[in-house]
Amino acid sequence: MSFPVGIDFGNMHSVIAVARNNGVDILINDVSNRSTPSIVGFGEKQRYIGEDGKTKQTSNVLNTADNLQTLLGLRFGTTDFDREKMYMNESLIEYSDDFVGIEVNYAGALQQFSSTQLVATYLNHLKTIALNDMKSEIKDICISIPLWYNEEKRVALMDACKIAGLSNVTLVDCLTAAAVFYGLTKPDLPELKQKAKIVGFFDSGHATTSFAIAAFHQGKLKILSSAFVKGLGGRDFDRAITEYMAELFVNKYKIDIRQNKKAYFRVMTQAEKLKKVLSVNQSGQLNIECLMDDIDVSAELSREKFEELISPIIVKKLEQCIALTFKRAHVESLDALELLGGSTRVPLVKRLIEEHTGIKLSSTLNQDEAAVKGAALIAAKYSSTVALKPIKFRNILAENITLYWDNPIPGGHDSLEVFSKVTHYPITKSTVVEVSSDFTLAAHNGKRHLMKKSISEINHNLLGLWKISGIDPKKHKGKKSEKIYVELILSCDVSKFLHIDDAYVIAKDSNHSNDKEKGHPNYKRIERLKVETLPISKNQDKIVKWSQLETIMIKQDQLVKDTEEMKNELESSIYSLRSKVEGVYAELLRSKEKDYVLNLLDETENWLYDEGEDATIKEYNSKYQKIKQLSNEISTRQ
Repeated sequence: MSFPVGIDFGNMHSVIAVARNNGVDILINDVSNRSTPSIVGFGEKQRYIGEDGKTKQTSNVLNTADNLQTLLGLRFGTTDFDREKMYMNESLIEYSDDFVGIEVNYAGALQQFSSTQLVATYLNHLKTIALNDMKSEIKDICISIPLWYNEEKRVALMDACKIAGLSNVTLVDCLTAAAVFYGLTKPDLPELKQKAKIVGFFDSGHATTSFAIAAFHQGKLKILSSAFVKGLGGRDFDRAITEYMAELFVNKYKIDIRQNKKAYFRVMTQAEKLKKVLSVNQSGQLNIECLMDDIDVSAELSREKFEELISPIIVKKLEQCIALTFKRAHVESLDALELLGGSTRVPLVKRLIEEHTGIKLSSTLNQDEAAVKGAALIAAKYSSTVALKPIKFRNILAENITLYWDNPIPGGHDSLEVFSKVTHYPITKSTVVEVSSDFTLAAHNGKRHLMKKSISEINHNLLGLWKISGIDPKKHKGKKSEKIYVELILSCDVSKFLHIDDAYVIAKDSNHSNDKEKGHPNYKRIERLKVETLPISKNQDKIVKWSQLETIMIKQDQLVKDTEEMKNELESSIYSLRSKVEGVYAELLRSKEKDYVLNLLDETENWLYDEGEDATIKEYNSKYQKIKQLSNEISTRQ
């Protein structure tokens, strides 16, 4: 039996939850933590993912990719890239199609990986954690993502899911996911005929700050508005502390950590811990041994100074984000406010939220787990294996959705806005376009603009691409018109991807009139057309290759792990047999036999720590089996 799974894909950590008939459980990872570092590291023989990557990061900083959430789908040379590269120690490269990748030392050579590959590797690791707990396959999964993820990033994430072997994937922003969890766990929500309960959800995590306002009834919620500040989060606070310490160390110790990536990273790591200390104390201490040039450093920071450092970063942006959300929602006050994300624990952030929302903070949700539990419940909504209390939810578009097509009628339109940015989705609607023959149709996220030379040039923020065929111009054109009318049945799903569910050639039906349209003729369907969905991913031609490469690297990682375990087994067998020869086996062996066994163990041990330090699993197993067989033979004499 499979269970629906939720993943909160975070920039610093990710959390996994599974929905079962009795509720939602958080899954622990291989070291029993409830969250897993969003990290992929590369070594001489293997990759270090999650907890292993975090453990190795300080010594392997240049070959470790973190900030995976913001790295995914990042375009080279943009303002976003300029911001993100400040937080990344790995070597960033222009991989393909202007997207960012990394270059690392892996398996004894310089190798390049796309951000999609890195996220696929990480998702594969999370999938393994879930499978180890559930002991069954994963059929339905919902991933909560930042509010600001555009279509390129969503498509890149779906590509990563394909490489990781994840199917039936739903993408929902983290605020909506948290709102779903809120709606399903609050028994006192108003009935449908009553006034809705207005609740705000403020999230400030590692690299994103966002705010949404939702209206709740029993079994139903609607996101009224949302806004975000991309790139603003806890890492900015960590960097502010680090920059302050960098100046302090120049004056106090005559060292400049900005010239040493490893030293800068170590201070940044300690700055994050110091930030947490200052959230509950008035002052904190930073101490690092042998930071740089064998110099030990120490410094004290007060909460007052910390708030002075971060105020220019957050005060104005946070105020604007909250004000914009209230304006779009057309509400003046909230009935409740929930806080999400680790950065909302910072006292200054709390005070600013309270000041600008006008409501006393009394959060009832788990700040770190509400989104992932909501994601698991959304996955359960589309699952046939789990029966949980249902909830209907609708999100709101942040931008317009426009259709573009080729082969328009001469002098006619070649684009049409089908959904405005205030539209709630999921939604299905019918619309009519005028064409002259078979045509290609593209859905674009953004305002309608003049058609470019070719529809293929609309290559960013695509929500869908289709080929519509089966039109016979001679048969389908009107007697006095060059126009061919095509009705499109389109839908915008929960993940904010557009679908063309059906298409028909239609004609005006003069025999029937529509009173609502003041006598204008209705349309009648003449013929059903063929709708072919075309790929919109930039990685479409690479997914198979990347999947095969990921499989090879997984096998290599497993081989290294199995080899290390076999090596440990051999070492343990040496110590065990030697102890028994000197103890319980002493009376079972003649003097020459004892000498033979001890000499064999000494030779094997010497080999293990010399030539055998980097041997193959076959060699370790051969020597292990020899010792095991010898031990078994002696034990039969008892």
